Order: sequence, then C-alpha cells, then structure tokens
Amino acid sequence: CKFDKLEKLDLSSNEIGNNGVKHLIDCKQFDKLKELSLSSNRIGDNGVEHLIDCKQFDKLEKLDLSWNKIGDNG
Repeated sequence: CKFDKLEKLDLSSNEIGNNGVKHLIDCKQFDKLKELSLSSNRIGDNGVEHLIDCKQFDKLEKLDLSWNKIGDNG
C-alpha cells in the first residue's frame, strides 16, 4: 500500500465489513489521512474495535461510520 500523502478517503457503500476494516488498518500508510468515510459497509462492533485500536488513524478529523451495524458495544 502506498497512501502516505492521502488526506481524504471515501469507501462508502463497498460492503467491506469487519474483515475489510482489518485489512484497511493493516496497510499502515495513512500518515496524513484527515477524513475517512466508511458509511454503509456492514461494519459491526468488531470492526469499530479494530479502528479504535489502530494508532495510524489518530490524526483523523472526521470519521463517518453511519449506516453500519454498530451496536451498543461498538
């Protein structure tokens, strides 16, 4: 992966799910990412846990997780 200059990423409506989130954070090349949209992707509590544990997204200013399957634990 080579996304070290990317500031905005919209992956809405791609049905990536929890496993997709895990693969996304495995990339580890999002140093300058400020906005990430993951709306309508069938992401659940487990996917949110992956995002929270990921230090590479600490600089995010905007994260869109609307229209997913996130419950109270997420």
